[in-house]
Amino acid sequence: MDTNTTNTTSAISQKLIDVDILEALGLANLPEDQKMEMLASFADTVMQTVMIRVAVRLIGPDADEFDKIVDAKDEQKIGEFLQSKVPDIEQLVTNETLKLKQVLIERVKKVDEQLEQNTALAV
Repeated sequence: MDTNTTNTTSAISQKLIDVDILEALGLANLPEDQKMEMLASFADTVMQTVMIRVAVRLIGPDADEFDKIVDAKDEQKIGEFLQSKVPDIEQLVTNETLKLKQVLIERVKKVDEQLEQNTALAV
């Protein structure tokens, strides 16, 4: 990857990090409890993806230990395990968050475009 591509990718990533996902999806006016529910749902989706990515990386005793901790649903132990066994866990979470944001924003844009086309055809 050349420097320009790297800079462009970094700029896009930073924009996605800065995006208020609820606003980008047109959900900023939801009641506070519904906003919290949506954000919790997004966080759960990201964490499920992260857990899958981590599970694929681990081998042997680490994989077995991870399975046991996940099955026990002990969030503190899961966090401690991830911090000790997955040195790039924060970057992994950031990457998966960016991917989810990008997918959701693209889907909303497609729906909006479709609605505009349907409205234009109806006129």
